[in-house]
Amino acid sequence: MRKIKYQNWIYEVINETSPRPSPTGEGDFSPPLVGEGDGSINSPQRGGVSAVDPEIEKQVRKALARLSEKEKIFIEEFYYQGRSYKEISAILKINLKQSEYLHRRATFKLRNLLAGFVERKFKIKVDRVSPEKSVKHRKSVFACIICQNPKQKEIEKVISSKKDFQTWGVVLKKLKNEFKLHIKAPQILIGHMKHRS
Repeated sequence: MRKIKYQNWIYEVINETSPRPSPTGEGDFSPPLVGEGDGSINSPQRGGVSAVDPEIEKQVRKALARLSEKEKIFIEEFYYQGRSYKEISAILKINLKQSEYLHRRATFKLRNLLAGFVERKFKIKVDRVSPEKSVKHRKSVFACIICQNPKQKEIEKVISSKKDFQTWGVVLKKLKNEFKLHIKAPQILIGHMKHRS
């Protein structure tokens, strides 16, 4: 039997840790029902669990904490509250295209942040994409070198410390020396700061 690569695990991990409205409709939430042979990563056929696994929930929450404020809001509203792109765009005061981009970027980050855990827990090989290993024609914007760095917050402080009279060269040099980040174009820094929150 040919092995099929499981591509959409990130959406299931997020969805399977999302609360669902209770059957009574009284506004309280019940845990999602997983592991009922539905083909999901938590189904028995995939060696999964029969209820929300606390380890999965912990890892997802840990990964969510590493997202920017706008990304967290998007994931919360889309996956946990069930809101549409249009509704989320109104909440965040962004257009639909930006909302779509925010969704892609947030799920890409979550995929990278959860990759190691998913490989260990579910024995699924996860392809990680970074700027150096980006596939031809794939937009490297999803693999922000700053967002993928474990010292993202410290890097953002350095970027924010730039004075109006300074050139970006000073900041680029500081990032290279302190964080071993080899960024040549200040547009990467500007773009990151614009879209991070």
